[in-house]
Amino acid sequence: MTSTVNQNYKRPPGRSSPFARQIVGRYPPRSSAAELELQLRDLELQLRIARFLNDPSDCAALCLAVPRGLGLAALRHRELSQYRDILVSVAMRLATGELQIDEALLRRYLWDPRRMTSEGCEWLTAAAQRAGSALGIVRRVHQGFERWHLTAGGAEGALVRRKQPSGVVVLFQGERDAERCVRKVWPNGIVAFCEGEMGAERYVRLEGPDGTVVFYEGERDAERRVRRTWPDGRVIFFEGEKGVERKVREERPCGYVAFFEGERDAERMVRAVLPGGTVGFYEGEREVERRVRMERSDGTASFYEGARGAERLVRGGSFLTAASSTTRARRARSGACA
Repeated sequence: MTSTVNQNYKRPPGRSSPFARQIVGRYPPRSSAAELELQLRDLELQLRIARFLNDPSDCAALCLAVPRGLGLAALRHRELSQYRDILVSVAMRLATGELQIDEALLRRYLWDPRRMTSEGCEWLTAAAQRAGSALGIVRRVHQGFERWHLTAGGAEGALVRRKQPSGVVVLFQGERDAERCVRKVWPNGIVAFCEGEMGAERYVRLEGPDGTVVFYEGERDAERRVRRTWPDGRVIFFEGEKGVERKVREERPCGYVAFFEGERDAERMVRAVLPGGTVGFYEGEREVERRVRMERSDGTASFYEGARGAERLVRGGSFLTAASSTTRARRARSGACA
């Protein structure tokens, strides 16, 4: 999260448990680390005590009391997951005056797909009130839909997050009555990004959990797929209206480029450019395209006949050259650099 510096900070807004208040009250963080170490010598005993703290303010106070000892140990201990909660980091920065609770902070928390919780929203609202802020978050439930709104002085403000009965989470941006959808997150990990004003939002990008990304163009309800990328660097380009987009080109990091013709689901490769500059020409239906000609950068050409995978040189080039071209073509078709 990006910090917002509070220049007018006067006192910590957090509420601590009796144990945390005793630590901070009796042993000020900047001057009594040694005394606290004498009081609790056994680090394992300290960590056992730390397990009983769950409120982010309490956890933050404990970490700040002994930052180089118990604090670091608690943050790193695998069984003390509550100390790695994002709200503990927020509480520490609130306590040190590095952060203030504003609308941007509340929105970022509501947009967090993994760490946002209803309990966290309640804690942020209470912390804001203790700091004298009128901002907060309110949750509404109606017919299985969960909605989170910003509040100001108790008045319900803009819608920021909505969870549908199907588990899809929709995130919004904008003022009240002008909220526009900017992102959708599906339970299976797919994330859609949207652009456009309220009521006219359109898909512009879809990210899959496997690392693939699909790009779209067009108005709402007419978005057409234009490009898809893979984590390995492969890119496929599409043309056509929504629902009938067809593959027209495929590019790979090694420099291989393939061109396709045909309707959707029947695209056939008609030409391929290999990394060395050799161009292969193909005929045949999808999945059974056969090489009929190879043109090299030096102007020479080889001609082939036969079914896919069994093409034989019939004219042009030597046997060695033909074999070399065949190997490069097969490697390129499989995705390897020739």
